[in-house]
Amino acid sequence: MSGPAGLLDGRVAVVTGAARGIGRAIAALFLEQGATVVAGDVAPIDLDHPRCTAIACDVRREEEMAALFDRAIGDHGRIDCLVNNAASPGAIDGIATLAARQFDETVATVLRSTFLGMHLALPGLRRSDAGSIVNIGSTSALVAAPVLQAYGAAKAGVAMLTRNAALELGPLGIRVNCLCPGGIATAMYGIAAGLEPDAAEAARDRVAANLGPLQPLGRAGRPEEVAQAALFLAGPWSSYVTGQVIAVDGGMSVGRAMPADTAPQDFFRRVVGID
Repeated sequence: MSGPAGLLDGRVAVVTGAARGIGRAIAALFLEQGATVVAGDVAPIDLDHPRCTAIACDVRREEEMAALFDRAIGDHGRIDCLVNNAASPGAIDGIATLAARQFDETVATVLRSTFLGMHLALPGLRRSDAGSIVNIGSTSALVAAPVLQAYGAAKAGVAMLTRNAALELGPLGIRVNCLCPGGIATAMYGIAAGLEPDAAEAARDRVAANLGPLQPLGRAGRPEEVAQAALFLAGPWSSYVTGQVIAVDGGMSVGRAMPADTAPQDFFRRVVGID
C-alpha cells in the first residue's frame, strides 16, 4: 500500500540504479507520490512517465555521475532528494580467493559511488528547503557473511559515510540516512552468481522461496517495501530523522539461519538455484 498521494508533490529526486529491483521501485513510488525523478542506470530504464528523465550513467565513472547531477540541477534548479541506490555485490568469494581487482570494483560501485553522489548532489541540495539523502546500504553492513567480504565492507562504509555526512550537513538543513535491506527478491543475487540478465531475472522466484524460511518473518522482502521506507526518509514525515542506519530486512539482522552442513559459497549459489 502506498502512502498518501502527493507526499512528494513538487519535489525533485535523483535515483541511481533505477532500472530494476529496489531502485526502480523507489523511482516508481516517488513518481506516484508527485516527485520529478531524474533516474540513472547503466541499463535501460523503462519508467515511462512525463516527470521522469532517464539518463545512462555508470556510477563508477565520475564524469557520468557529474553529467547526471548537472542535468538534474540544470533542468530543475535544485535537488530535494538523492537516493544512492546503485550497487553490485561483486564476487561471491572469501578472503582466500577474492582477487584484489574484484575487491576494488565492488568498493568503487558501492562506496565510492555513494560518496560521488553526495558530493555532486550537494550544490543542488543546498538550494532545497528540506534536502534529504537516502543511501541504500545492506544487512551485510550489519551482519557478517563470509563470502561477501568486499560487499559487506563497502556497505559498512556506506553506513559510516552516512553518519559522518549527517553531522556535516545537518547545520545546512540536509538530512542523511541509510536503509539496509535484507533478503529482497530481486535479480541481484543472480547477477552476483554470474547469471546472464534473463536468467538472473528468472532467479527472483527461487530467491524468494529459498531466503524466506531463513528470516524471522518467514519470507523474502519485496522491492516495494524498501521503497516505502525510502519514501518515509525522503518526505516530511521524517523531518527530525538524520544519521540513522535502518534495517528493512524482515528481522534478518536479528539472526539468520544457514544449514549447518552447507558451505557458505554453496549456500548462496543454492539460494539462486544454480547448484
